[in-house]
Amino acid sequence: VVDDEHKFGVRQKEGVKKVSPGVNMLYMSATPIPRTLKMALSNITSISTLSTPPSFKLPTTTYVDLFSLEVVRGAIFSEISRGGQVFFVHNQVRGIPALVSFLKKHLPSVRVEFLHGQEPGKLIEKKMEAFISKKYDVLVASSIVENGIDIPSVNTIIINNAHLLGLSQLYQMRGRVGRSSEPS
Repeated sequence: VVDDEHKFGVRQKEGVKKVSPGVNMLYMSATPIPRTLKMALSNITSISTLSTPPSFKLPTTTYVDLFSLEVVRGAIFSEISRGGQVFFVHNQVRGIPALVSFLKKHLPSVRVEFLHGQEPGKLIEKKMEAFISKKYDVLVASSIVENGIDIPSVNTIIINNAHLLGLSQLYQMRGRVGRSSEPS
């Protein structure tokens, strides 16, 4: 069983088939890659669709807006006021410290931490544990958050410069929120 199929290329999939020629493989993805979709539509492979969300799952509401302090402040304070946390995705590692400074300056009561994939693994783990323990309200991060993070208290995600990301990335990141019975 392979989760997040879009992270596996043809070469990796063929490599698995060579190691275990008779194996049945199940690839799961919220966003099937075009090659898999074409193979399914051509009846080369089969595809199953789960179209019924869990009974507690509420639809995720998406807003598209220009970056502004008012929009950011409103989204963050709205989530914090109901006891939740926020992912703030900024996928340019060099710009993360400036964004963190901006948030701390304009939202001094908000506890902000940052995280990106270029940090040592132990530090990433330590920061994630602190965030999960609610020691921080906002986690400013690179697109690293798209990779299977499940934190039910995070029901708001702000994606800065979303136009610079791919559709499957945006869809995966959107799936990081709304993992509880809270509106997201």
